[in-house]
Amino acid sequence: MDIKPPPQVSRAIGLNTTVPLFLVILPIIIGLTFAFGLINVPGMGMFVNSICGLTPVTNPLVTIISIKTYRTIIVEWIFKCFGITKRNKIISVTPSTVSSIKNVNLVATKQSTKHS
Repeated sequence: MDIKPPPQVSRAIGLNTTVPLFLVILPIIIGLTFAFGLINVPGMGMFVNSICGLTPVTNPLVTIISIKTYRTIIVEWIFKCFGITKRNKIISVTPSTVSSIKNVNLVATKQSTKHS
C-alpha cells in the first residue's frame, strides 16, 4: 500500500531538514574561514554560535510558513491583534453580468410594486 503525504507536509518536512543544515554548516564555514585566514573579529565567535542557536526557532517558523492553513491562521491572528481590517477583494465583472443583474433587480422591483 503506497500512502503519499500531502504536498504541503512533504515540503515542510523537506524544509525542516534542510534549514538546520544551513544554520549549522554556515557557522562552521565562517569559523574555518576566519581561523585559516587568521582573521580576528571581536564578537564573531558569539555571532557564529548564535546562528547555531536559531535552529529551534526556525523549525516551527518554517512549518508555519510552508503549510497554508497554519499561515492563514497566524495572519488572521496578527490582523486581529493589531486591528487591521482586510481589504475587500476586487471582483472583475463582465458587462453581460452587470446587465443581467440590473434586469433581475428591475423584475424584482416590478413584482414588489405589484404586490403592494
